Amino acid sequence: MSQREPVLIAKDLRKWFPLSKGFFHSLLGEETRFVRAVDDISFEIYRGEILGLAGESGSGKTTVGELLVGLNRPTKGQIRFNGRNIAELLGSELRAFRRHSQVIFQDPYESLNPGYTVYRTVMEPLNNFGIGRREERVERISEALERTGMKPPEEYLYRFPHQLSGGQRQRIAIARAIVVGPELVVADEPVSMLDVSVRAGILNLLKRLNQQMGLTILYITHDLSTLSYICNRTAIMYLGKIVEMGGTTGLVRNPLHPYTKALVAAVPRVAPNGAKPRVEIIGQIASPIDLPVGCRFRPRCPRAREICEEREPPLLPVGEERRVACHLYSLN
Repeated sequence: MSQREPVLIAKDLRKWFPLSKGFFHSLLGEETRFVRAVDDISFEIYRGEILGLAGESGSGKTTVGELLVGLNRPTKGQIRFNGRNIAELLGSELRAFRRHSQVIFQDPYESLNPGYTVYRTVMEPLNNFGIGRREERVERISEALERTGMKPPEEYLYRFPHQLSGGQRQRIAIARAIVVGPELVVADEPVSMLDVSVRAGILNLLKRLNQQMGLTILYITHDLSTLSYICNRTAIMYLGKIVEMGGTTGLVRNPLHPYTKALVAAVPRVAPNGAKPRVEIIGQIASPIDLPVGCRFRPRCPRAREICEEREPPLLPVGEERRVACHLYSLN
């Protein structure tokens, strides 16, 4: 990826959800409070790569994915897709964009309509976007099913979701996403609801689609053990902020931010001498409503210093391909 072309650039992206005020709060004129799910982050996704987005529950990962496919509108910032700011699109223009940016949801038991056959499920996006005549649509459906490993496709066309296993349901969901020929797919925890025995098959499928179709993928996960296997680069989120970003192999082998170190240390693995390095962090993730002053990770960080309470660290380059938001590096 020496000559990398960004297919998507997010700039100062923010999504704040206002909390509804009660009668007495409104009467007293209290200010509206917000859940700062995504709070002024910037990143890029290069054409043909798989970018990982990882962090604890509540870090803002899924909200980022929803913003990128137009399921949510940002409070502030730009999302430039092939040079066009999709954050400004409405109506028919937003609808047209969604053909190029699809999503694979976490739970294949909830994301498929139980009353639809496989044929109707995969046909639906073709109908929605008015793609092709009937013969072409049938051909596209068969091709999408074959690409996702549902062979022969005619064996599955008229099955209902309850007649499929969890892994097969997720393959159908992936077929539905790719049948319109998107450039970008957001895969939101696509294996977390599946049995361990079938997870590798879904990950291999995403890698194969990336290689064979040139599909660009944002892979959202809380499971760092899958990152090295599938992702070219990875961004780590904490409380609405990206705290570290870089090549996945280097980031996992040599994490720099204290939060990333704790996440990597928590991944189960067999150590040659039976020992395993531990990184202790304190307490639970803070509320995205009442954020800590200064660095958001400061209350849990074993290396917090005075400056960490004074101001929030920016995301700055550390080396050629790594960016870190930590005063341990910003002051060097």
